[in-house]
Amino acid sequence: FGQVAFFLDTLKQEHYIALDETGKTLITPDGEAFLFRFEENNHIKRYSKWVLPRSEMWSKPAGSSFIYIPKG
Repeated sequence: FGQVAFFLDTLKQEHYIALDETGKTLITPDGEAFLFRFEENNHIKRYSKWVLPRSEMWSKPAGSSFIYIPKG
């Protein structure tokens, strides 16, 4: 959590994010321009960088003899 808080503070100091009147964090025009340049310079498709493929996070199909008993 400390690293995330530090990162968010840095983004605020650089004027890449800001809070609106309700307290919601929004990206600023400077932040949009920075992201656009970063994506172009690194040949990244928009938003593809946020979803990392991790095969270990996917559920494997259950076998035909598997019995699921939900907690409740």
